[in-house]
Amino acid sequence: MSRIALLSDVHGNLQALQRVRRDVAQQGIERMVCLGDLASYNADQHACMEYVVGEKIEWIAGNHDLIAAGLLNPVRCGPQARYSASKARRAMTAAWRRHIRQLPLILADDVLAGFHASPRRVDEYLLSEPRVRSAFAELQARGLPDVAFFGHTHDSCVWTLRGAVLERREGQRLALDPGGRHLVNVGTVGEPRDGSPLATYVVYDADARTVEFRRLEYDHRVARQRSESGGWRRVDPGWCTRLYDHFRRRTVQLRSRLLPLPADDSALEAICRRQERLRGQGPAQGAGCNSAADL
Repeated sequence: MSRIALLSDVHGNLQALQRVRRDVAQQGIERMVCLGDLASYNADQHACMEYVVGEKIEWIAGNHDLIAAGLLNPVRCGPQARYSASKARRAMTAAWRRHIRQLPLILADDVLAGFHASPRRVDEYLLSEPRVRSAFAELQARGLPDVAFFGHTHDSCVWTLRGAVLERREGQRLALDPGGRHLVNVGTVGEPRDGSPLATYVVYDADARTVEFRRLEYDHRVARQRSESGGWRRVDPGWCTRLYDHFRRRTVQLRSRLLPLPADDSALEAICRRQERLRGQGPAQGAGCNSAADL
């Protein structure tokens, strides 16, 4: 099983998720990993969760999943993300909240590592060189594999660190140099931000050490129409709403700095402790939990 399909940021888009699953099946790939964020933005978050579980797709919790389950506050979200996340939290069933409390925050095995945003925080944006270098240092400190996959930014690229040289690459098929360490952003299945409606995921060939970015067409208009008609996203807010959003976000950010709540902390260890407490196991011991080992 050297070929693995990795996807992220489905965001309730069942049409896109099913299209990706069909493509994976046609290639004969058996292992699929979802790096989080089945919740928010589109109308089928519960159907996507049922589909992922039913198809035995491995699932790591993303920040929108955790917000919807009440494990994280949306203090760092922009207005549109906060609106969708609030809708997702209101709609989330008790059963799926309990399920998300059981999800791992990091996947680590002999082949790869995977997380939603970064190996430190569930909502950190690995977009700048200093943050990416810091993430590489964290992966090395945790003893994780030299190939790691993430999502969250809805971007598709490979960051490669060879010695002190950091390189960002884009392309359809990229080789992963055995002499370097690699962070692969798998893009987004259901909520593109680059003007293209295509669903994106990655096929990782562990033997050949290559990643292939696959971009698929599907009827994206259906998902968008259902999202807007169902009130999962606001359409063309007026200037009063934008002004309100601005002051509300600033107020919440100020509150989180002056009077932080436990659920404001997006560090993986802090979220893991909250997961364990909500499971009725009492305070977590040590640094937290992971699917394979302690964080």
